[in-house]
Amino acid sequence: MQFARYVALGDSQTEGLLDPDGRGGYRGWADRFAELLAADDPHLAYANLAVRGKLIGAIRAEQLDAALALEPDLATVMGGLNDLLRRGFDPDVAVGHLDAMLAALRESGATVLTNTFPALEEIAPALRRLAPRVRAFNAGIREVAQRRDALLVDFAAHGVGTDLRIWSADRIHANSFGHALIAAAFADTVGRPGHEGWRDPLPAKAPLSALRRAGTEAHWLGTTVVPWLLRRARGRSSGDGITAKRPRVLPVTPVFHLVPPEEWPAAGWYRPASLVSEGFVHLSFADQLLDSANRHFADAGAIVAVELDPVAIGAEIRIEDSYGSGRAFPHAYGALPVSAALTVQPLRRDAAGTWVR
Repeated sequence: MQFARYVALGDSQTEGLLDPDGRGGYRGWADRFAELLAADDPHLAYANLAVRGKLIGAIRAEQLDAALALEPDLATVMGGLNDLLRRGFDPDVAVGHLDAMLAALRESGATVLTNTFPALEEIAPALRRLAPRVRAFNAGIREVAQRRDALLVDFAAHGVGTDLRIWSADRIHANSFGHALIAAAFADTVGRPGHEGWRDPLPAKAPLSALRRAGTEAHWLGTTVVPWLLRRARGRSSGDGITAKRPRVLPVTPVFHLVPPEEWPAAGWYRPASLVSEGFVHLSFADQLLDSANRHFADAGAIVAVELDPVAIGAEIRIEDSYGSGRAFPHAYGALPVSAALTVQPLRRDAAGTWVR
């Protein structure tokens, strides 16, 4: 299956908590999944509407309409873990919210993926009383996924999901390795080859002594559970004041702008004439770059390819065939911040006079 527009809905797992992106933010399995898809289709665009701390009803209320407005042909919905931890958890209510989201997204024509959850009591023995909730919720997830013809990533059916080596110290969020494994599971589920190994158990490790296990559990209770309980008692959520990190559908891979070197400023903003005459800045994907250079800059004395981070551009980016050519190109509907440039690469001409990199 090939996709053009992927939208992720969810809570902190989908937002990517505890998987640092190296720039002060979080990457996460959904970003990684989008990158795996973009390896086959570099024109893929992606939005992530997930916000940490959200209950599944809030995901439906706050993210579903926004997701539908983005017109995805692929959507993922991961939610419910925050509900499972609440005293008043009702699996039928949680499954009902999931069902409504799957139904709406499927009716829009999107391919939709959702997932079950691993046994929490194997990740954190102190949560063993939640085991019946997890089983009931997973049973409901399987039922609505089948009824709505959604694809299911069944983490509960594979023991690797309970291996502490894929979890951060809080045992609520995956670590970077775990996020990569989750991304591989989603990629495998949509038929991307080479990711089947996510199901395989990790190599055996020496068991902890009883004393070490007790110490580990006590540390986890003190550093994770108690602060969480205190925050809940105050009526606060980790998602208070947080907005979606990627609310617009943007290209996953860098985009390029071609320009004579003297016209690209050293700082500030770049506003080409097309922004006034056509309302947007012309961009290209990597596989379109040289064709664009030779088509539009055949007589130029020198040009540079400015490689840009789509997220850092800030302006809306549409992938569209504005001239009926049969090929869609990215267009930025706003000025380009010079700070969004990743590289500025001069192109050169080969012996035939053709622009090459």
